[in-house]
Amino acid sequence: MQMKTQYQTAPPFFERLQGGILINFNIKEIERGFECDQVKVSETPTRSEIIAALIRANYSADDELAIIHNGTDTPAHAQELADFNDYRAAVKAIATEVLNNL
Repeated sequence: MQMKTQYQTAPPFFERLQGGILINFNIKEIERGFECDQVKVSETPTRSEIIAALIRANYSADDELAIIHNGTDTPAHAQELADFNDYRAAVKAIATEVLNNL
């Protein structure tokens, strides 16, 4: 589950909540504070769970499959695949950082 949330001060990278962990990412400073995307994962998440939650925050399963199956057959599809792979690399780094700081 992804949510766009606003804070008056810089949000923490992640927060332990009753029943899970809330990961704040894509943190941006805005006129009245900060805005970020959030996903919630279990209290003891696996790397795969974190990566999947972050990917689903931006790509539906159908979108992901279409991007992968389209491959690089056109320049537009090649760019979509490159963007998806860049995002995957970024969320893997986020997952590693979360797990290293739990």
